[in-house]
Amino acid sequence: MRPAASSAYRLTPPVAVLAAAWSLYMVASGRLLEASVLAVALASASGLLDRAPMLYLWLAAPSLAVVSAFYGLEEGVEASARIAVAALASSGSLASVSYLEAYAWLRAAGLPPHWALMPALVARQAQVALSSLAEARAALKGRGLSGLRLAYTLPIPVLVHMYRYSASLAESLNQRGAIKPTPVRVKPRLTLGDAVVLAYIVLTTLAALAGNRPS
Repeated sequence: MRPAASSAYRLTPPVAVLAAAWSLYMVASGRLLEASVLAVALASASGLLDRAPMLYLWLAAPSLAVVSAFYGLEEGVEASARIAVAALASSGSLASVSYLEAYAWLRAAGLPPHWALMPALVARQAQVALSSLAEARAALKGRGLSGLRLAYTLPIPVLVHMYRYSASLAESLNQRGAIKPTPVRVKPRLTLGDAVVLAYIVLTTLAALAGNRPS
């Protein structure tokens, strides 16, 4: 959920959820190519690949090392690729949704205000974490750290910053008190991003079904 993203690249919440679910299904089905195209496109459009490429490396590297040690390099590469594509797809699709629009859709679905606000808070935490990650990385590089030393040291200042931010956010919410359950209406609309994602999902699904037909 990235508010700064261009409206042309934004997805409505139902399409974002569909894109994430479809990508995860394709990963589980062994169709990494189809899933990776959509995953990389979503992560690039939402800016995640530019701001936090090392985050996906952290997710994939342990699987590559552990699985390769027990089952061989080929299995390790496949396992790490599955994890990276799944992470790119889920984070990229959710980062393409507006905070307020997600809240409106959840409220319209009947969720209480606090429950509807929770995904937006989580997404905001993710945005703060990405900003903190970039700042900490630049600061540590300025001190001469690089490579593995940088990768091992980087999580510490990020976690400290996130703990302080979470405490500040919790205090602010506690002072404001309960959120009034005002009614919310959603006007269904289709963005350019929705149209592109839906077209890709439909076309690749039809191609996969056609390829699975017995000759």
